[in-house]
Amino acid sequence: MNRVILSLAALLPVLLSAPGAAGAEWPEKPNIVLILADDLGAECLGCYGGKSYETPNLDRLAAAGLHFDRCYALPACSPSRGELLTGRYSFRTEITHVILPGAPGKLDVQRHRTFVQLLRDGGYATCIAGKWHLCLDFLDHPRHVADAGFEDRYLWRLFRDRAVQRHYWNPELWIEDRPADEVGKGKFGDDLFTEHVVQFMRAHRDRPFFVYYPMTLVHSQTATGKNYPPSPDVIRPGDDPDEGVQPRQKGFAQLVAYTDKLAGRIVEEVDRLGLGEKTLILFAGDNGTDRTITSRLGDRDIPGGKGSLTEAGTRVPLIARWPGIVAPGGVAEELVDFTDFFPTILEAAGVAMPPGYQIDGRTFLARLRGEPYKGRDWVYRHYQRAWCIRGDRYRLDSTGKFWDLGADPYDPKPAGAGPEATAARKRLAAAAAELRGTPER
Repeated sequence: MNRVILSLAALLPVLLSAPGAAGAEWPEKPNIVLILADDLGAECLGCYGGKSYETPNLDRLAAAGLHFDRCYALPACSPSRGELLTGRYSFRTEITHVILPGAPGKLDVQRHRTFVQLLRDGGYATCIAGKWHLCLDFLDHPRHVADAGFEDRYLWRLFRDRAVQRHYWNPELWIEDRPADEVGKGKFGDDLFTEHVVQFMRAHRDRPFFVYYPMTLVHSQTATGKNYPPSPDVIRPGDDPDEGVQPRQKGFAQLVAYTDKLAGRIVEEVDRLGLGEKTLILFAGDNGTDRTITSRLGDRDIPGGKGSLTEAGTRVPLIARWPGIVAPGGVAEELVDFTDFFPTILEAAGVAMPPGYQIDGRTFLARLRGEPYKGRDWVYRHYQRAWCIRGDRYRLDSTGKFWDLGADPYDPKPAGAGPEATAARKRLAAAAAELRGTPER
């Protein structure tokens, strides 16, 4: 059986000078922009068949590049972000839960290297703007984000005095390792983050850069999912944004539209700077949509599944645009998960790492380039004390339940005992046993 943990040496073929999908020359060190929306399942975007919300900019981004139809995150923010940055499953990094004052945690970025550290060491200017959520109050961990590899840091101060702070209107900020509460007064958080990203790209247009923009959009203002304040596009002059809370579904819809607008603003700036062909843009969601929200997908309603190891809880959008390298209008059916960002981004950047360092991710860069590519046989998801492993058609849960996803992944049925299902269950059980038998890396 193939090793479950893959050596990065096997993931980084020296093919960086090969022609791309459209015959373009491979950029020596491309810029990379990664936008991560909060609580946005795949069913929310028009390019995935969503019918409830207006997402013209993201739909154009997908039309100009490639979108993955089966990309899987974890069902909540902290575990997904840990996997994305380290390329290792959450049970290895011990970030298997949402970090909160009552459930503390901190990603160990010395033991579990981030790809950002390696990009920085490889000559990239690195920037983060938005939501971190891999430690508690920055006052107690002032250098955590810098130690993770980010040279430029413009963040929402998620926690203060053991309480979650507001993130839309009048956000509390943490800038370059210091509190900056006054900066956000009268402002909308993601407007500030977007503008910071734009200014960073302008300042670093003449050297390779990596931007990580983990939006606070479209997470509700409260943990209950009942508070979706008005965006700058719909608030009226003189309104108190905290008093202008809209009905839940309507409020969510206008925040999705604003997410689309700000993502479009960043893409527009990349092109305005003349960096389009030198820049890989990735857009993804960190987990499924909030459970209080129901969205139309094709001809059916999909209740949000955040917090659950289901299709609605973990299937997220992943869009890639890179003119001249990624052919336009493509749809990838292969399975990918959040550990795969690590090797993909490093391979795209031509940045190596210490020999022997092991990760769980598999590069999907060949798929972006339109080259022969064998996707994953399965994706593994772990949240709190539960896990599941999903193959092309079947899913095995830690409870022992075995599901057939073939007819409708959002409404799986108990799998039968036929030869195909029996063989699939055996393969998935063996893969899970091998994976979970190697917890230390």
